[in-house]
Amino acid sequence: MSIKERILLTIAVAFSSTGEDKFLTGLNKSIRHRDILMWMPPSYSRKNFYAMIGNLRRSGLLRRVKVNENTAVQLTPKGLSELINRYGHAGLAGEKWDGRWRLVLGRLGGKKSLKFGLGCLRRGAYISPFPFSDSLIQILGDGKMADKFRFFSEAIEKFPDPRGLAVGAWKLNEINSRYAALNRRFQMGLGQQIREKKLAALRSVRADFINIAKDDPWLPGELLPAGWAFFEARNELNKFISII
Repeated sequence: MSIKERILLTIAVAFSSTGEDKFLTGLNKSIRHRDILMWMPPSYSRKNFYAMIGNLRRSGLLRRVKVNENTAVQLTPKGLSELINRYGHAGLAGEKWDGRWRLVLGRLGGKKSLKFGLGCLRRGAYISPFPFSDSLIQILGDGKMADKFRFFSEAIEKFPDPRGLAVGAWKLNEINSRYAALNRRFQMGLGQQIREKKLAALRSVRADFINIAKDDPWLPGELLPAGWAFFEARNELNKFISII
């Protein structure tokens, strides 16, 4: 993951908002530079970080705001689109699910299906709860690809047991287990009495949290398994940061 992508994804998902069930906070919450800096690799210099923030602002991916005399940034709609196009995280836009699915039939391949946020029903069959992106429609409608795929961009009839379908198609139990493992590590880190050990624990868990968030398909809440551990992981991480 590039530093640019890490900054955008961190702003989007790593900070709690007033409504704890709200995934996306970056479009409606201002994040201080120093809070974002804590998520960068230890070897990444402060000078390079602020240079990157400036580049992202000039590119229109972030906007600068003031919070109690502190410089902060917000994710712009263009910045959100950048994340969606890069990782297929259409769910970060916070759209409500209409209860129907979009379907692609054809050998798309694992890497490409993940790029567009698609779940795999079976080999050669992929689904999404969100409208297809323009880039996916363009790829599937290309002359070289059109005879290999059938895709239904309009909402199709409901499948039974949508939550069970999503859990299998996106392997949500595996992702949930990764979040839950982070929660256990948070608790161990909070028990450290030596500041340096707490800092070392934070450096480790913050990197893993963002790596899991990159793999998270960001599905609507009604499709997530019971006890989705993302919220506890994020809350614990923010608690950890405030203590540090």
